[in-house]
Amino acid sequence: MGELNQKTAFNIDQFEGEVLENLGQGLALVPFGDHRFYYTNTAFDRFFGYQKGELLGEKVSILIPEEIQKEDLELVQNFVREDTKVFFNTTTPLRKLKDGTIKPFHIQLNKIELNGQWFLAALVNDFNQSDLYIKKRKASDFFLSQAEKMAQIGHFEILIDQKNITISPELRKILEIPDNIPAVVEAEDFLQYIHEDDRDFVLKSYKKGIQIKGIIDLSCKIITHKGHEKLIHSTASINNIDANNKPHTVLGIVHDVSNFIDIEANLRALNQELEKRVQERTIELEKSQKLYKLIAQNFPNGEINVFDRKFNYVFVEGMELFKRGITSENLIGTNFLDRLNDDIRDKIKEKLVAVLNGENCSFEQETNGKTFMIYAVGLKDIHNDINQILMVSQNITNLKKAENEMKELLIKEKNLNELKSRFVSMASHEFRTPLTSINNSLSLLSKYIDNPDYTDRSHKHVDRLRKSVHHLSNILNDFLSMDKLVTGNMHIHPSEINLKNEINEVILDLEHVKKKDQTIELKYEGDEVVYQDEHLIKNVMNNLLSNSIKYSHETDNIQVNCSVNSAIKIEVIDHGIGIPKEDQQQMFERFFRANNALNIQGTGLGLSIVKQYMDQIGGRVYFKSTSNIETKFTLEIPLQ
Repeated sequence: MGELNQKTAFNIDQFEGEVLENLGQGLALVPFGDHRFYYTNTAFDRFFGYQKGELLGEKVSILIPEEIQKEDLELVQNFVREDTKVFFNTTTPLRKLKDGTIKPFHIQLNKIELNGQWFLAALVNDFNQSDLYIKKRKASDFFLSQAEKMAQIGHFEILIDQKNITISPELRKILEIPDNIPAVVEAEDFLQYIHEDDRDFVLKSYKKGIQIKGIIDLSCKIITHKGHEKLIHSTASINNIDANNKPHTVLGIVHDVSNFIDIEANLRALNQELEKRVQERTIELEKSQKLYKLIAQNFPNGEINVFDRKFNYVFVEGMELFKRGITSENLIGTNFLDRLNDDIRDKIKEKLVAVLNGENCSFEQETNGKTFMIYAVGLKDIHNDINQILMVSQNITNLKKAENEMKELLIKEKNLNELKSRFVSMASHEFRTPLTSINNSLSLLSKYIDNPDYTDRSHKHVDRLRKSVHHLSNILNDFLSMDKLVTGNMHIHPSEINLKNEINEVILDLEHVKKKDQTIELKYEGDEVVYQDEHLIKNVMNNLLSNSIKYSHETDNIQVNCSVNSAIKIEVIDHGIGIPKEDQQQMFERFFRANNALNIQGTGLGLSIVKQYMDQIGGRVYFKSTSNIETKFTLEIPLQ
């Protein structure tokens, strides 16, 4: 706006003055190629609901409903390119007021040049308030276009100071004035030829024209000297401004347009039809807007938003608003970014700025414990500029939850399938050795059982049978425990138990699987009765002690230390082969076995099960090991 003022020497104040601001018509100036308001008078601002000067610098499209912008602006651009200076729009174009109301106006466009700069000058009338004026103006413009061919033309001159009128011969014919009446008559006498219905209108128009030194343009009915009724169009201008800057003479031209007197009736019918169409179009538009709003209000689990370039709400509806008890009316005109939490505001603003630059985007956003899928696109105006953003957000919290649950189920299914596959592979190997041992021992026992000389050998094979059965039992228990953990069917059932007795029972059960001269010693401190799951305690202790027996040497001592204070702490210490340092990170992984234990029977599940049991009850398991010196596993179990 300021740039245009600097480029031209045109001073709007010189042009504005009393004439423009007191016009009943609205007036606006728009520079060629700019499409922005350069000047608007008071009537123009008032017609569209704006304050004085509020429209300056705004795009013309702000007043045009979006659905007709392209057609309307193309019509104006064609007019600019045509070799014509006046274009009278005989339709009643719809325009948008500041409050969003759509209503018809009557608009006349002119091309004017001011100090080397071409402008479109738009004269605007409120269609509903100036119907009679528009009809007359339409009629007169149509008549003027045909006047040279079909109408008589007369001239007149008014001497303002002397209050008389000089009538040309052509005007005498139009008024049917006899030759005996002089060519110069007093103004008062001339009024007799103007129809009484139009007399006040003509006088006021000429007085105002003389006062502002402007152009007087009107249509009216006359009664000729012979009593005939005619319709004329008169255009007059003020000439010969005297030394005191006062008007001296009015020169005018009169067109006899009586041949077109029936046009007014046709125009009336045409305008009525146009009014009917405008009303129908307005009703259809209101219905479509209501339907669109209804659809948007019921948009499930989300919002439909439209922002301007400053991220202020232009439109917002959706079920997500309803769920939060927010109405769209409370948001219109407020800033979208102000609703966002500090931790996500900058991120989303960056994405919306990118949309204004032509980069459409979609992304997920978590906020206040909910997840939203957001789609944002730029909305272009008639000039192909992005001046608004359409953003659709949908609450996908439940979908994400279902997706995560499905992923967890797939992981469990995968783990279970892996467990089954590893079980089949391992069972073929792990079960073969103890089963072969059981078979061989039973065969030998059948030979020795009735012979007292082979009692020692019988005991030896019975012992071997016990160890083989124990090994098979441990394998099955491990797989059953792992299956429950993987499928989520492991349940904790705490009760009052004597912890010291439970540990002693596990030690006693392992007596027959200990190696030659191995010992297990228990040291216990604190309360013996605790509240915990009996099965879990026995399973964990059985795994740890079985490992200590398996990986320790004959004659080695295994130490169990248990203390009960604010929690249960159990240590299992042995002096066996230990765990190599390079394998210690993976010892709690399922099916993993240390390199130095590959030739010793085992499933690689025991420690993994212990770890998962501890996780289930909020406990801990950890160890320290030095190969061939000492290995200590520690359990920290909360009291239920």
